[in-house]
Amino acid sequence: MKIAFITMHAARNYGAVLQTYALQKVLNQMGHESIVIDYRRNNQKLFGYLFYVNEKFRKNFILSTAFVFKMIVPKIKTSILFSKFLSRKIHLSCKITKAKNVEKKIHADNYCVGSDQVWNPKANNGFDKMYFLDGCKAKKISYASSVGVYDLNAEDLNVLGDFLSQFSSVSIRESSSIPLLQKKNIAATCVLDPTLLINHVEWERFSSNIKVPGDYLLIYFFGNAKDIMDAAVRVAKLRNLRICRISVGYETYSNDDVIFRFISPEQFVSLFSNASFVITNSFHGTAYSVNFSKQFLVYPTTEKNARFDSILQMFHLEDRNIRQLNANQIDDIKDIDYSLIRNELNNQRDKSYQYLFDALAARV
Repeated sequence: MKIAFITMHAARNYGAVLQTYALQKVLNQMGHESIVIDYRRNNQKLFGYLFYVNEKFRKNFILSTAFVFKMIVPKIKTSILFSKFLSRKIHLSCKITKAKNVEKKIHADNYCVGSDQVWNPKANNGFDKMYFLDGCKAKKISYASSVGVYDLNAEDLNVLGDFLSQFSSVSIRESSSIPLLQKKNIAATCVLDPTLLINHVEWERFSSNIKVPGDYLLIYFFGNAKDIMDAAVRVAKLRNLRICRISVGYETYSNDDVIFRFISPEQFVSLFSNASFVITNSFHGTAYSVNFSKQFLVYPTTEKNARFDSILQMFHLEDRNIRQLNANQIDDIKDIDYSLIRNELNNQRDKSYQYLFDALAARV
């Protein structure tokens, strides 16, 4: 069976490309031929950033030069980095710009949407019709698509309900979306992010070893780092670990022992695989920590965060949330016992694979 799926494969971050790779691998292992619909939003294209520099800083050479170095050069480097990975590892379709052209240009038995935040109106400046394959008349399913928020206003909920009524099967990544979709009579199944469908042994085979001298605490974050760095210093001191940080920019922090900049996705996975402890504010950083049975802490980007709450609740790891811990609690945090968590992860994998099997096999 040929399956064409659309996701945020062109976003400039490790989680986006790795979840794309994971779903492609899983579908191929199930005996299907999969292809990724090569749709790229404007904010996933390089030229948008160059235009922004021109408009905002063209009258101030010093500001323009500083902005280019701090913001644009890293984005160019990450664009090249992830483009190379997509070329090496992902089976991409021809470029697609409109949903109505998907069936004409890509002939498939099933069309799939997901994973990642394809249905999050905050992440996409509203709903993007392409991420619903609106106008595509063939059978459509979703896999681990993320709404990413706890609630939607009435207008957005109506729009989402109308789009999803076109799908033969719907699955979502966050359990909090199930009651939300029930309001529009949409039955949804909660499934694992694709990166969790692949076990740690397969990810270790995928990884490309990157050497770090000694045992280390791995940091991977977006945005403001103060609380994360404060926690990292405390944990590293208590556990006698070096602080190792993954970066896609040129920022530095006084507590950095080792910085890895612009590394490949394979090296990214290797750093998680070999870490003694992880602190992150990334959803996929959290997923890899669980998959590799790591001791870890998370700092969700917002107080109430459906994406983090869902994965932590699934594995009964709510106590890993730094936002809910004071300094003494961080010092006294107990190690995670992964014996029961591994069983739950395997159960969730079975459930997720069964959803995919049934959704793809079902006749419309």
